[in-house]
Amino acid sequence: MNNSVSMAPSSQDTHLSNISLLRVIAMVSVVFYHCLCYYGIWSNKFVIEGYRDFDIFLVSVNMPLFVFLSGYLYAYLRNNFHKYQDTNTFVLKKAKRLLIPYIFWGVLLVLLFPIPGHHWTDFFSGICHLWFLLMPFEEFLFFHFTYKFWKSKTQRSALLKLIGLLLVSLLMNKLFSHYYVGNLPLCINQFFNKLPFFGLGILLSCTPPSNSKCIVFINLHSKGFAIFFCCASLLLCFVDLPYGGNSISYLLTIGILLSVFKWSETFSNKHCNFVSRKWLKDLDKCSMGIYIIHHPIIEYIVHIPGMDYYLNNYFYILPFVIFILVLPLSWLLAHIMLSSKARILLG
Repeated sequence: MNNSVSMAPSSQDTHLSNISLLRVIAMVSVVFYHCLCYYGIWSNKFVIEGYRDFDIFLVSVNMPLFVFLSGYLYAYLRNNFHKYQDTNTFVLKKAKRLLIPYIFWGVLLVLLFPIPGHHWTDFFSGICHLWFLLMPFEEFLFFHFTYKFWKSKTQRSALLKLIGLLLVSLLMNKLFSHYYVGNLPLCINQFFNKLPFFGLGILLSCTPPSNSKCIVFINLHSKGFAIFFCCASLLLCFVDLPYGGNSISYLLTIGILLSVFKWSETFSNKHCNFVSRKWLKDLDKCSMGIYIIHHPIIEYIVHIPGMDYYLNNYFYILPFVIFILVLPLSWLLAHIMLSSKARILLG
């Protein structure tokens, strides 16, 4: 693709580099999030309020960011490259990419790590971190079969559809939280919880170029995005908002997603050499594998006999040491598996 003459990247290259950069950022933040989970998310034995609050912020942004990018990329590839036209092929491809890894790693977790959250009864409701393989499969199916409805020609129709998704999600979240605690079968509660973010990605990608800069906050200046991002991030960190989904947290998260998306476009255009580096592309390629592999490694470390003493007494440094060890190790294992016949196990 590169010639001897230096050329500016095409808009499509910049677009895909933009998505790759955000996917890497989301994946790295998920790994760091799990490195802090010992201090208030997984257990109440040794709670560090600052870690727990920051973890709540991370999970309020990184998982919605993954979902948003999935929706955006799905619509982008379908609109610009005419992919996913055959329904049978699409469903089989997504089942192979998401369900086969879920079944394999789910069985492995139950057999090798018999700890709370790793039980056969959890298998059909999203075992451990693997719920994120079940949920997007359902999102893909829903939006694939209703895709024509989400192709908006105007800003107003796109905004109304987004508001509709938010209302449905809020209603279902309220219903689930009132009658049920934990993941429902097939992660149906997570499906409704993340519904607006997948829809936001599709709506943003499907809106015609003449209107795409008008959707919600997209017409703000870059400095306005930075200010909004900082304020929304502080609110998500320090205001007691249940990240299960209420109207304020949803709006803050959507604002942050759009801010980060705008920033990534600007960054990709200015630093095209950086976003096209091989190591970044490989990290993006391995992102799903890293997500699958890193969590069992962290759980193994945390459950080593006597490790709680070090986690409790060296809380100011140990989570960062674990992160520095787990991220490259997960990357290496994912890279090796994706280069072999075992790649089907990582999606």
